[in-house]
Amino acid sequence: MDRSSFVTVKSFNSLSEAEIYKSILDSVDIQCELWGSDSQILVSPMIEVALVVRDEDFEKAEGVLEGYFGD
Repeated sequence: MDRSSFVTVKSFNSLSEAEIYKSILDSVDIQCELWGSDSQILVSPMIEVALVVRDEDFEKAEGVLEGYFGD
């Protein structure tokens, strides 16, 4: 997958919190990934995890998450 076509919607210090947000986007069929989650598990829990979506889905993802969390 070409990383240049993805943008960060939100960053987290907690993998479990990032997974909650990802599951919400998955439930509305927005393709998303968690970048940095492998590093957080293997290296340090202090590493940031980024929730990323395709460029064209960014505004829709923001709207969905704002509807859930008011972010």
